[in-house]
Amino acid sequence: MSVKSRLFTPTLTFLSDHNKDKIHQAALDILAQVGMKILHAQALDLLVAAGCKVENDHIVKIPSDLVLQAIDRSSKNIAVYDRQANHCMDVGGRRAYFGTGSDLIFSYYAIENERHTCVLEDVCRAARVADALPNIDFIMSFAHPSDYPPQLGYLVSFQAMAAHSSKPIVSTARGRDDLAQMWQICCVLRGSAKRLREKPLMIHYSDPISPLKHPFYSLGKLLFCAETCVPLRETQWRPGLISRIGYEEWQSAGATSLRERSQKKVQDILRDHRPVPIPAEQAREIQKIVDQFAN
Repeated sequence: MSVKSRLFTPTLTFLSDHNKDKIHQAALDILAQVGMKILHAQALDLLVAAGCKVENDHIVKIPSDLVLQAIDRSSKNIAVYDRQANHCMDVGGRRAYFGTGSDLIFSYYAIENERHTCVLEDVCRAARVADALPNIDFIMSFAHPSDYPPQLGYLVSFQAMAAHSSKPIVSTARGRDDLAQMWQICCVLRGSAKRLREKPLMIHYSDPISPLKHPFYSLGKLLFCAETCVPLRETQWRPGLISRIGYEEWQSAGATSLRERSQKKVQDILRDHRPVPIPAEQAREIQKIVDQFAN
């Protein structure tokens, strides 16, 4: 028997198939009988045309068969690529990927051991560190840059991420307008809208106020992603910072803590790692996009 044939995929299950079916059916009942509040005229028109019923106060009730049809027609896998058009993620099934988060207000700077209000340089540093870490699959903006106006913060953060890492970007946006500029940046990086559609670099992150209330700005972003086809490794991982050596060996190696090793790792990356640069002509085009949006 080969090693490969002895491998198995462990599964942690809390619910039986029967209970999962009950939850699924309850969700279908809520959509069909309670409905959702849809605060976007174009989205309302599309839902009515598809066969949904609209009641007072923008409440839309979606028939169960329409929901099932949408699930059946949805893609079972989305291939995602990095800035160099290398295939690096397959979003679908039970696959899991890891990346940074977004929207921090304060940041802890590992080199100087200080906590401070986030600025754009923190976004740049986080992207560079994530770019150098092999177990990080994608990047997000990490922080709200306090040194830029709120309406411009998401876009300049996206620009900084694209410049300081070649990994796929999970983006956040204020609304449809700045999301459209992020898409334009990705078109510049990929070479055209057609190539970006074939090999997406960006995944957009957007959510409603609550599961049953969808505001104008989130639906505007959702529709833009639908119009432009923006999507809403099989290796064993061995930790590089967690030590599994014996106590005596750990002491003789310097008895460093996980925090100390993490700080040194960040310092080494910021000193030595150089992300793949964006070609100068593309960088100029991206800067024009950001400058035009800011003005």
